[in-house]
Amino acid sequence: MFPLPCSRRTFLRGSAAAAVGCAFEFGTRRAGARESLSLFAFVPVLERPQAFQDALVLALPGVEVTVFGRFVDFKSSMQGRAPDAALALGVSLEAAGVPIHLRGYAAGSATEEYVVLAKQGSQNTTLGVTDVVGRTALPAMVTRLLGLSEAPALQRVLKPADLLPLLQLDVAGGVIIPARHVVALRRTTELSLYVRRYSGAQLSRAALHFSQRPGTRETLLRNSLEVLPRVMGSTLGIDQWK
Repeated sequence: MFPLPCSRRTFLRGSAAAAVGCAFEFGTRRAGARESLSLFAFVPVLERPQAFQDALVLALPGVEVTVFGRFVDFKSSMQGRAPDAALALGVSLEAAGVPIHLRGYAAGSATEEYVVLAKQGSQNTTLGVTDVVGRTALPAMVTRLLGLSEAPALQRVLKPADLLPLLQLDVAGGVIIPARHVVALRRTTELSLYVRRYSGAQLSRAALHFSQRPGTRETLLRNSLEVLPRVMGSTLGIDQWK
């Protein structure tokens, strides 16, 4: 059973954190006074969404950055006022119906392993998962990811930080996360947790879509985005674009 949708909120600097399951939506942040290039971003990260947006703004001076907390808002915005570029997991860009022009790589791979971080002794078979493709497509994505014969019971959340409370409250017996997040999540809880691995459980890393407008805007933006693997590589899970 999925959680009930929450009302939309706009969060500014210094605002209180939302309850588990509520969407984060941020206004546009601009790093310079002149006419800016524009970037839409939807990437599930362990950092607070506001901190992630602040980091992008700092890394991309002169780029108008809009961070989305829900896939449905990202997708609808991409189909409306298209930005100069979009940053999201490859699977999210594909689900939004836009082509990928650059893929993020780490250690030579454009995909990364996903695992189930499970609570020791729990009999709950429900899995918690961050929604990166939309409510309707999520069960099929998880089924393919884990190589299952049928979709498991899922508890959908909007950001990775909301996964751990699912285990603490026994709403789910395990949560699906990138393998690189295991150590960080274990540090934040006293729960006894173990890792379940599945053969071939890989999803695409962060990727880029460009609107391919005429002129020099795309070239300028590509040059700006080249810095991300260096200054935000650990957050995005990439070390280069290809």
